[in-house]
Amino acid sequence: MHAGPSGSQLFLAARTGGEEFSVLFPDTSLDAAIEHGESLRSAIQERALPHATSPTASSVTVSIGVASCHPSALDDPKALMQAADQALYRAKESGRNRVKAGTAGRHESTMTPLD
Repeated sequence: MHAGPSGSQLFLAARTGGEEFSVLFPDTSLDAAIEHGESLRSAIQERALPHATSPTASSVTVSIGVASCHPSALDDPKALMQAADQALYRAKESGRNRVKAGTAGRHESTMTPLD
């Protein structure tokens, strides 16, 4: 666990697949998690790191799936990871470089870049 950007919130970041990472924010609402995701997506886009072979953009982008488990039926860690993974794939399928969120299909929110 690491202190968050404000120094007060703890979070855990880990690689969970070849190109996939998970960030866990305890005691965080879905809306706050979406804001964290959009902040990360925006920060990466602002870096404008070249990516000549990307089919999406000339610079590195990130697609983010977000899920929340309080209070919800996602009290099982595996179900929470599956919900976030499904949201990630919806972000990729809808054009990449965006944040998608959902909690077991009950609620979906999206943020796309303002270009």
